[in-house]
Amino acid sequence: MPAALYRASNGGAWQELEGVRAGAHGGSFPPSPELGARTRLYRRRQRKRRADLLPPSKSAVMLVSDDEGRHWTPAVAGLDDPDVHQILPSSRTRGFVVAACGEGIYRSLDRGEHWEKVTPSGARDFGSAVTEDGTGAIYLGLALGRPNTWLRKQRADAAIFVSNDGGAHWDSATAALSGGVMAMCPAVGGEGVFASTSEGDVLQVDSSGARKIIGGLPSITALAVGA
Repeated sequence: MPAALYRASNGGAWQELEGVRAGAHGGSFPPSPELGARTRLYRRRQRKRRADLLPPSKSAVMLVSDDEGRHWTPAVAGLDDPDVHQILPSSRTRGFVVAACGEGIYRSLDRGEHWEKVTPSGARDFGSAVTEDGTGAIYLGLALGRPNTWLRKQRADAAIFVSNDGGAHWDSATAALSGGVMAMCPAVGGEGVFASTSEGDVLQVDSSGARKIIGGLPSITALAVGA
């Protein structure tokens, strides 16, 4: 903060990609507008036509670049929630992107040019994590309310949903989690994911269900599988 993005090649000096700061001009961080716009997340698609998706927190929450970050254009039609937490450009379905936001879930079928809200039915609406497994299934972490409410009796009351049709329909993989789902990554072997929570648990989730494989840690905000 302020919103900015930098790049370096082969250990060279860092250079700012000035289009990001320009695209975020006049923006703000929705939960605390006085803090101004910030760069939160960057995702890259390795396709013939490159697409870099990045949400600075403002009314134009998603910017896309096709020229290695030299120029950025908004990709926000239909994306009504400026509080974007995670974005997932599919590695298997061209043009398909999912955005997990503070008040719901959105998908785009055309690289972010148009968005539609596809939040699973029910009271949970705080999208905290989204990833894709090796089969193309989309896994989504969703909680009841924002993190500042997770100290109540039922804690986050989070759930993990899975979609096998590009987010058009969602099925519950597990629910009533005390911790909010903070991060997810594809599991070993292609099917399913690992998911970490704010209560320090790690779950393995696939078509057979969910099971806790690690517990008792502090809140786990990032998760990856090493070789």
